[in-house]
Amino acid sequence: MMTRDRQSPKCASPALPRARQHGRRAFQLCLMSWLVVMLLVSTPLVRAQDDPAGQQTPDTNLPASNDQADESDQDTGTPEADPEETPESTETPQAAAEDADSSAQTSLIISGTDPGSPAVLAQGLAFQTGDQVVWQVRDITVADTAAAQPEASNAAIVLQREGSSIIRNDVTAKRALLGPGEAYFKAAEDLYTTAAQGGSSGIWVFEVVVQADVADDAFYESPIVDDYDEGTYDLQLIRYVLQPDEQVDIPPHTGTALLMATAGEIDVEDERGLQVLSAEDGQLMAGTGTVLNAGSAPAEFVFAAFGSQVDDSSTGQAADPATAETPEASADTTEAPTTDEAADEAPAEDTTEPTDDGTYLASINVTALTDLYVTITVDGVVAFDGPIPSGGSSGAIVGSVFEVYTSSGTNTLFTDACGSEFYMGYAEGEESYTLTANADSCAP
Repeated sequence: MMTRDRQSPKCASPALPRARQHGRRAFQLCLMSWLVVMLLVSTPLVRAQDDPAGQQTPDTNLPASNDQADESDQDTGTPEADPEETPESTETPQAAAEDADSSAQTSLIISGTDPGSPAVLAQGLAFQTGDQVVWQVRDITVADTAAAQPEASNAAIVLQREGSSIIRNDVTAKRALLGPGEAYFKAAEDLYTTAAQGGSSGIWVFEVVVQADVADDAFYESPIVDDYDEGTYDLQLIRYVLQPDEQVDIPPHTGTALLMATAGEIDVEDERGLQVLSAEDGQLMAGTGTVLNAGSAPAEFVFAAFGSQVDDSSTGQAADPATAETPEASADTTEAPTTDEAADEAPAEDTTEPTDDGTYLASINVTALTDLYVTITVDGVVAFDGPIPSGGSSGAIVGSVFEVYTSSGTNTLFTDACGSEFYMGYAEGEESYTLTANADSCAP
């Protein structure tokens, strides 16, 4: 006869024919024991999931005991952090006010997240004399590289309207490439050469000038402005793009600003009333105002304005252009005059006496802005012939007639005996130049 395994008699099946009642009791006791064991095992797991201490990150200060943790669970805040944050919170309003005041003194306060998505396209420091002036906007068709000529500039901002242009500062030899919608700040009195890149190119130039100097190619001339005090200001050109029914406030500014529509149609309203501007229409804004796009398509406008006045002493007083090169000039003279003396005596020092044969003497120093090959012939004699690495120079060479060959005209910088720097041409390739000393040349 087969027998069952009897190793666990208390949990035997109640279906066995013998000891039925005892087996049933044993089964119930076994089931209850199993339930109790499962309850005891699951309870800590549930507590662990509900315990807030288990959710704290390593950076959080853990409570010292479970009792403290239970008390913190009943709190609605985090009192432990309050004592440490209180000193900072008492200083925050003052610090924020100081930061806001500091920002307001340096530039117009705008944000790209403001209505109209304003963006500062270009900015730079511009000096105003305090005289009566006008805003002018010039529309210029840019010549190609071969026909491009250097031009002395006022403090101005160039806005690329169509095509692409390369603008070169002929003083620093640094260049910038502008595409449609991009802008560039020109410093006053520097020479710039602007050339079309890859086809036709058109730019607008925004600047403040005296009325007598308004250019022939200016398509916009403002009424006279007389509210700029003498000083240096942060000149900015800001672009706005208005969606249909979108309205913006004019940002704060110093003195009278210029608002000009560049695409679409806009409604401009200030204390004088409502004006409707189409592309190429401009309007002066003396104070606050609003601009609305009442049309069904996006509209654009630019805002040319001065920010707060800048203290020149913050970066040191700028040198007078007439005496800025005096330190370099001292290398070619036996005495280095003071700034005031150099300004007073400049005409006499810039004039050289003729030699016995009636010719005049001068000196030149050639500096390479990239690796060059240069030949300098002075009065018929080769004085220098060889390569000049980028940043290197030939050294000062004295004579009357200088014949200079260079492998790249646009990368050849000349310096005379007075320390003045200049270019003889702007061709990218080989060039030959002849320089002849005269009565106005600086004495070596």
